[in-house]
Amino acid sequence: MAPRSRDLATQLEVFNERLIDFLHGLEPDKWDCLVPWEGFPVRAIASHIAGPRHYGLVEVVRQFLADGEVPQIDQGPVLTLANRDMAARTEASPIIVLDELRRSGAEAVRYIATLSDEQLEASHRFPRHSDPISVAQFIEWILIGSSVEHLENMKRAVSNADPG
Repeated sequence: MAPRSRDLATQLEVFNERLIDFLHGLEPDKWDCLVPWEGFPVRAIASHIAGPRHYGLVEVVRQFLADGEVPQIDQGPVLTLANRDMAARTEASPIIVLDELRRSGAEAVRYIATLSDEQLEASHRFPRHSDPISVAQFIEWILIGSSVEHLENMKRAVSNADPG
């Protein structure tokens, strides 16, 4: 395991543990708390992170490293797909969400830990980005970074929710 891949894998593992701890500690009604900055309840956002639009993005990395191709999508469709994904997850069961986070988080961590420095440096020009983005940056910014933003938004929404 390369030191950089180990660091990225550890970052994701620590984040996933923080997310699971946060969700596990929620009172049942807080899973339905609407996150104003996202427009969806906590349960939908947490399930979204476990799904193909976050932890599942390791498949995009895998595809790129295998054949040098990445689906050509820009910010508009990405946001549309993310919103569609969250809308489909508004009834997600907390038990299933927590299981999905454990499973898909562990799978993503395992895969990231296998990447070599050369693989982490491989880059691709994504639409709406003027410079190529390396696999390491994709993992840091998109897979981990945007997941962290979702968690922070969920925490704010739960702490600002009316008691009751």
